[in-house]
Amino acid sequence: MARILVGVSGGIAAYKSLELARLATKEGHAVRVLMTPAAQRFVGAASFEGITGAPVLTDEFERDPTRGAFPGDPVPEHDPIGHLEVVANADAYLIAPASANTIAKLAAGIADSMVTTSFLACSAPRLVAPAMNDRMYRDPATQENLATLRRRGIIVIEPEEGAAARAACAARRDRAHGPRPDRPLGRPPGPDLRRRHPRADRSRPLHRQSLLGPHGPRPRRAGGPARSGGDSRGGQRVDAGPARRAARGRRNRRGPS
Repeated sequence: MARILVGVSGGIAAYKSLELARLATKEGHAVRVLMTPAAQRFVGAASFEGITGAPVLTDEFERDPTRGAFPGDPVPEHDPIGHLEVVANADAYLIAPASANTIAKLAAGIADSMVTTSFLACSAPRLVAPAMNDRMYRDPATQENLATLRRRGIIVIEPEEGAAARAACAARRDRAHGPRPDRPLGRPPGPDLRRRHPRADRSRPLHRQSLLGPHGPRPRRAGGPARSGGDSRGGQRVDAGPARRAARGRRNRRGPS
């Protein structure tokens, strides 16, 4: 089985390197992990050590307890330089996640951490897996740095859009163009559960509706004010429209006084 060296840089995707180390170890590969100081703000070194069974190196001046050996290999008797010995024993070196900052340092040849120093000293196949905000990834500077690494024979594993990136893109799209038709605002789709009286007259405006009770129209109280176009007699509303029209006709027949 292979000896895989994993470099972890600072980024929200650092937790996925735990699963990478777990799956590689499960398949029988020997895994060692290097971390940048920023990576330790997202995931702890103890988590990797519990999975791989080997100490995690975070500083190029740190002494390696296993002297560069991978799990299952004998520990050498001499005490070599840690960042040189661990890459000398590796069959492949993968930086995952590779942040925009780390990619820029690799392209420029900057060696200021255990991850970047070991990368320059590694003669085994080297791979980087970019993981960052989509706008940072599409920036011309990041794309040029990745192109530089490809020209040097370094394998770049293209990223995929994750759930967080999809949510951020959807939020920006909604702010710019409004919500999509399949994501309406307000009341969710479904039956209208608002209470309505079964005897309400939907064709008449609200101010012309009768007073409705649980069993139909509710009689008005005796002596209460009558609505226009009607009269109140014995608590019941009586339509006075025909009588008024008849009286108006009689006045018109008599003529002006």
